[in-house]
Amino acid sequence: MKTAQTIIDDIKNLPRKTPSSTKDVLDYSGEVLSISQSVLRSYRLIQTISPTSQGFANYFCSQEMQKLMIDTRNTTKISEVRTRILLQYQYITYQKLSSDDIHVLQNVIVWFVDDIESRRHSDQISSCLSAIAEKQRYDTKKLVGILQQRNISKNERKRRQSIVSLLYYSRMRKEHIWYEEAIRLIDNLIDDTSYYVQKWVWRTLRELYNVYPDKTLEHIYKHAQAIHPAARYASTEKLDKETKETVMSKRKK
Repeated sequence: MKTAQTIIDDIKNLPRKTPSSTKDVLDYSGEVLSISQSVLRSYRLIQTISPTSQGFANYFCSQEMQKLMIDTRNTTKISEVRTRILLQYQYITYQKLSSDDIHVLQNVIVWFVDDIESRRHSDQISSCLSAIAEKQRYDTKKLVGILQQRNISKNERKRRQSIVSLLYYSRMRKEHIWYEEAIRLIDNLIDDTSYYVQKWVWRTLRELYNVYPDKTLEHIYKHAQAIHPAARYASTEKLDKETKETVMSKRKK
């Protein structure tokens, strides 16, 4: 079995691309190696089990692998190392897992939940949390508790994550978080002054509209005047022309 340091050294030796100047990279204080996600995906964290087998997903939820991934995460701030680990957990969320494995997966993701300095890592975590919500639709108490804590944080990135994680993305999910649970977290941030948060308040409402169209559209109409100028496009993207015009007319009143 590999060690944390072996994984770090292996990733350091992967082929690199031209350094990126995107905001995601500029915001990150750790080391960035400029390795593409396709290259990272090709690197196998463990060699003993096929990455497409059911046993692989189950093994990755074992205590042994939990410890290795958390140790690796805690040993370095290299962006690509954390990206690779989170890519693996994203993959696992799409597998058929036992209730015990889902519980373990949720506990592991909690270890990474504060890795939001990088927007890429934050969205990877949100993807995992959204998948867990899908698999645990009838038992979301712990997950919603985590999101509620982040929802009232002074850190705008945590507030953003609290709603991004609700439906990331609705079209990818067979089951979705309950409307009442989602709208409560969204409403807490409807008047948030942060552009970073506002953009996702309305994007999340748009995603919620894909799942609960009637209830959500009524809610969008009710709060149309609160739509931040920067979030106007995000709030109405993919709505039909007539509905979009109605939202904008209510926003101007």
